[in-house]
Amino acid sequence: MTVLQLVVLACMACAAFGVLGFGAWFVVNGSRASGGGQPVVRVPFIGATPTPLPPTATATVTSTPTETPYEASIPQGWSQYITDQYELWLPEEFVVESTDDYNQSLIRGLNKVGQTDLAEQIQENPPTYTLTFHKNTPGEFIETAIYLKQQPLTDGDFETYVDTRFSNLPLTYTFVERKDFPMYHAQGVRATLQANFNTTSVGYVYYMVQDGDTAWEIGCNATLNTFYDLLPTFDRIAETFRALK
Repeated sequence: MTVLQLVVLACMACAAFGVLGFGAWFVVNGSRASGGGQPVVRVPFIGATPTPLPPTATATVTSTPTETPYEASIPQGWSQYITDQYELWLPEEFVVESTDDYNQSLIRGLNKVGQTDLAEQIQENPPTYTLTFHKNTPGEFIETAIYLKQQPLTDGDFETYVDTRFSNLPLTYTFVERKDFPMYHAQGVRATLQANFNTTSVGYVYYMVQDGDTAWEIGCNATLNTFYDLLPTFDRIAETFRALK
């Protein structure tokens, strides 16, 4: 690994640990653990067959919205990740990555570039995620990666959580867009950012949704030259998320 790669790693670690809590994912030495649920075949929604009225009756047409079944949001061939708290589906090219392996690789990289204080902080208080995934992207400096985590809402206000989440960005980050985003079980928020690290630019998108007194967050990133091509896939992944408790 070159010094440039390690320096960029340290920059993203600072954002992830000290300010943003973002999931910046790098190609560093460390073991990978693959796994996940088996794909479930999409079940098409079939409505009831209407019963014809007798010839003497007059039919009254009413418009009743039909709720889209959850299964209809699942693309064919995707893999299921489910617990008693949540359900999420991803394309098969994304594989589970050990959070501990990621943190240890990050610590090694920080030490190599002299960021020993930050490495020690992460060692003592490592970032936690519910799930982490990576996609093999040969030739890319930054891995395409996804994480899922749950955060408590200390004041119970989801809007305040979202506002403060991106209120103090480092100079290397640019806030691009915030918009409402419909998750399956509730209305969520999607926030898009970009970051520049020397000659490498990275795109980030975060999907946040309230679940009682907590907030679920899905973070995705990729190098900028592929980010916007992958954004529709990231959207589809977020649309499959639902809280189950």
